[in-house]
Formats: sequence, C-alpha cells, structure tokens
Amino acid sequence: MITAEKQDIKSYLDGLGVKFSSREDWNDYAPEMWKNSFHYRVKISYEGRTMGLWFYQGRGIKNAPTLDGVMECLISDLMCIKNGLDDFGDEFGWDKNTTKTYQAIKKNTDKLLRVFGVDVLEKLESIIYA
Repeated sequence: MITAEKQDIKSYLDGLGVKFSSREDWNDYAPEMWKNSFHYRVKISYEGRTMGLWFYQGRGIKNAPTLDGVMECLISDLMCIKNGLDDFGDEFGWDKNTTKTYQAIKKNTDKLLRVFGVDVLEKLESIIYA
C-alpha cells in the first residue's frame, strides 16, 4: 500500500520523467552493518544526467527498491548532512565510522545535486517533510 505522502513523491517524480532501474547484486565492500542485507545496484536518470549507487535493504523487505523509496532515503540522508560534519557527529554520535559515513552520504548528495539541482531537491524535501 502506498501512503498519500509516497504517492505525492511518486507523482512528482513521474511528472518530471525521472527514470529508475535496480537490480539485485552483491557488493563485497558493503559497510559492515549491511553485509547481511539485500544489495541493489540502482540507477536514476533525469534530463540526460544519471547517477548510480549501491542501495541496501534489510532481509525483512522482500520487494525490490522503488524510485520513490530510494529518493526518500536519499533526501533524508541529505537532510542529515546539511549542516556539516560537526552537526552530523553531534546528532548521530561520534565513533570510528562517523567521518566515513558522513563522506559516503556526501558523495551521494553531490550526485543528487548534479542530477537534479537544488530546486527539484528542495521540492522533494518539502513533499517529504510537509
């Protein structure tokens, strides 16, 4: 069942003509916390620009990732790093992996910005956090 919020995200992305594909694959270099999860190679395209990334889902999620689900996760990640590494560490805790996690999220956020631009990402943020 798709919630009204998810439908808004899906409708908006469909209206933009965003293309999405995913395939189950295996990443030997997955972060330790995702070693026992489902691994997917995801591709998102918009206006001739494409980004690829690894996407992980816990074993309890049996369906393949969807565009709206992946984008909701990526926008949530973007929000987590918006104020920089110090705020990220203060919010989520500092340990040996904090900087590495922040950098991985930043890498995907940079891809998002390159593919979608600020205006589209701000619109998605307003839909998700309405």
